[in-house]
Amino acid sequence: MKDNSAPPVEPAHNPQDRPVALSVREGVQTVVTVDIAARFGDSVVIVGWCTGLDADLSLWHDDVRLPSVTHRTLRPDVAAALGLSDSLRLGFVLLADANPAGASLVVAGPAVTYSFAMTLAPQLPEPAFGMIQSAVAAQVATLVPGTAEWRRLLPL
Repeated sequence: MKDNSAPPVEPAHNPQDRPVALSVREGVQTVVTVDIAARFGDSVVIVGWCTGLDADLSLWHDDVRLPSVTHRTLRPDVAAALGLSDSLRLGFVLLADANPAGASLVVAGPAVTYSFAMTLAPQLPEPAFGMIQSAVAAQVATLVPGTAEWRRLLPL
């Protein structure tokens, strides 16, 4: 796991239940929540928001970081609720190339790392497709057309 001089902290609350405020460095808090955590074929999709724009979001299983990509997205609903600029990319879509039981979302800041056990829904709910569309399109744009990964993401 990313070494931030201490083992990951497991707060009393999980961001799948409600927003969690994390102390990422002295005097600075990041709020994170997970709206959706679901399996999608051989992948995992995690959708949520995080006020720490420099936070490293990743998926881990058995102390191994899983291959993934995280796209930051606009979340005007969150920005309005928190009184922040709607131009901030507070949302995130994490796409992981694995589908393990017992995976954890890791939120790493400059001074501390937090780990949250994720409960994955058996499939991605229909309303979530709109939320992940821009992230998948951005990821597909980085791939070589015709490759296996390109074909795997294209139907999304």
